[in-house]
Amino acid sequence: MVAGKHGSEQEQDGPGGDPVAGFLDAFSGLCAAFDREGFLEQVFPTPLGEGPGGLLVAMRITELTIHAWDIAAATGQPRDLDPELVGFADGFLRSRPIPRDVNGPFAPEQPAPAGAGDADRLAAFAGRPVS
Repeated sequence: MVAGKHGSEQEQDGPGGDPVAGFLDAFSGLCAAFDREGFLEQVFPTPLGEGPGGLLVAMRITELTIHAWDIAAATGQPRDLDPELVGFADGFLRSRPIPRDVNGPFAPEQPAPAGAGDADRLAAFAGRPVS
């Protein structure tokens, strides 16, 4: 979105042969874009509607937080993520309508088990099944 490219318009689909290097390269490029003069005020189209660069920063923080939960859950690791990140992501998602679709980035909200931690409740709100 920052580069004005969406989905199939991107140069490649996925990180390529070295996923760590691909992630670090993409993250470095994203940080450089976020650091551009006037970026936070510039308006961009997003899946949540048009918004300033600050919206894209919030979206990326939220995305990385939820995907960190996904990886922890998939690999049997503790899901007690940083409380500040979880709180930020939860507040961001709950502050606006989000697109929900079983094949989209956010499935319908799932129930969180009694006693679930904040990260698990965030994941359930984002449509992840939590056990």
